[in-house]
Amino acid sequence: MLLGLGRMSADSEIIALTALGIGRRRILLPVGVLALASTLLTLAMTVWLSPLALRILRSIEADLITSQISFQVQPRVFDERFPKMVLYINDVLAGGTQWHGVFLAEGGGEGGSRLTLAESASVFAEPREGKLELHLKGGTTHEFARMMRTITP
Repeated sequence: MLLGLGRMSADSEIIALTALGIGRRRILLPVGVLALASTLLTLAMTVWLSPLALRILRSIEADLITSQISFQVQPRVFDERFPKMVLYINDVLAGGTQWHGVFLAEGGGEGGSRLTLAESASVFAEPREGKLELHLKGGTTHEFARMMRTITP
C-alpha cells in the first residue's frame, strides 16, 4: 500500500485525481479499511493462532518423543536421560517394547535412593501424559536411606 501511494504521489497522480474532484478521503478510505482489516487479522493471529499452533507443536513433539523413547534406549548402555534416574538394559526385544535385564537406579534427594532390578519389562508409552510406563516382572526393589552421624570428641 505504501509503495502504491508513494508511486501515485511521485507521478503526481494524487494531484491529478484531486483536480478531477476526487477528494483525498475518497482515495484514502479504502486504504485505511484495508490497513485496519490487516491489523485486526494480524492481531488475531498473534494473540490466538500463534499460541494455539505452538501448543499443538509442543504436544506433537512430546507425543513423538514419548512414543519413540523405548526405541532409542540402547542395550548395555547406562542411560541418564531420565531426570534423577539411571537406566541400564541388558537386552531389547520385540521392536523396543520388551526389555530384559533391567537395572533402574533412582537418585533420591535427602531421603535416600532406590535400586530396582528386574528380569524383564514391558514398555508402554503414554504420549498424552508424557510418560513412559514400565511393567517390571521378576524383580526386586532396594531402598537406601541416607544416614547422618555426628561424632563429638
